[in-house]
Amino acid sequence: MKSELIILKSAEILLKGTPVRRKFEAQLIRNIRAKLKSENISYTKINKTHSRFLIYTNETEKALNALKKVFGIVSLSPAIKIKTNLETIQSAALKFSKLTKNKSFAVRAKRVTKDFKQTSQEINETVGAYLQKQTKANVDLDNPDITINIELIGKTTYLFTKTTKGFGGLPVGTQGKIVCLMSGGMDSPVAAWMMLKRGCEIIPLHLRISKDEHQKFLKLVKQLQKFSAGHKIKPKVIAWKPKLEKLTKKLKSKNKLSWTCIFCKHQMLLEAEKLAEKQGAKAICIGSSLGQVASQTLDNIAVTHHGIEIPILTPLIGFNKDETEKLARELETYEIAAKGAGAAVCPFLPSKPRTAANLNKFKELKNQLK
Repeated sequence: MKSELIILKSAEILLKGTPVRRKFEAQLIRNIRAKLKSENISYTKINKTHSRFLIYTNETEKALNALKKVFGIVSLSPAIKIKTNLETIQSAALKFSKLTKNKSFAVRAKRVTKDFKQTSQEINETVGAYLQKQTKANVDLDNPDITINIELIGKTTYLFTKTTKGFGGLPVGTQGKIVCLMSGGMDSPVAAWMMLKRGCEIIPLHLRISKDEHQKFLKLVKQLQKFSAGHKIKPKVIAWKPKLEKLTKKLKSKNKLSWTCIFCKHQMLLEAEKLAEKQGAKAICIGSSLGQVASQTLDNIAVTHHGIEIPILTPLIGFNKDETEKLARELETYEIAAKGAGAAVCPFLPSKPRTAANLNKFKELKNQLK
């Protein structure tokens, strides 16, 4: 007996008030349809019932791998649909689970609606006893080889034995646009991914210094697109090397090269703010982690962010490098960012970058550089 549909479940969406929840659910369905279309996966229909989305498809495995990247989904379960009848449930559970004597099992029933006269526990016991009699398999409620899930909704029952975790979050497109400053490195793509997870449409902005980093940036955008179903990511690129050459020349003339990273980061944020205004974006996202590099000390963050009038979001601010790397590996962006990592060192990095900038001195120096 082969699965005929996938049951998708959400979590955060259910906490919203009715008007917002309906809006988010509609966006999630649009994103699901877009993802299936982009992967050339056929399906017959998408239904919603009792906070569950039912995707009817003959390509359940392919659809499962695609849809687990759609934000707003916390779990995906290939299932079969049968009538709510105890004998039917027992027979289907035996066939669908492919339970044998050498496998332990557990039955987990849930009456989503209370139409069925037996309680969930009574269903567990009745179906479990039947399966044990038919197969001689052992019951193991703590660590079973096979878990047979039974969800009863009115006159329909759904059976499934496997559940894949989704990333959760909110559907992309529910929280507006943001500009994401992105290099070809590891941190900023993870930060951008985290904002996708929170329902934002991202506009990646790359300030190009080298060809290699630019190529990695484009590959990273392509990988992030897999998580942005229904919303085409359109990256923007600015030639940054000439601007940095001009900046460092001015700083050198003032014997202030130690300020290079601070002024560079500040100017990056100004460029991102300009782009945000043009694109109707509501915020800027950066991959900063507190204290990780010279421009990310608390003093320097206060200075580099000074004068930026839209919110600057820093989803990685409390992450260490290992935590970011772990997530990057899961997202399959790590291998792209790590390739040729030695060439990623900024050629304009001063030998002794300033780590505790003073805002008044920054303003004074900024005026001198005009």
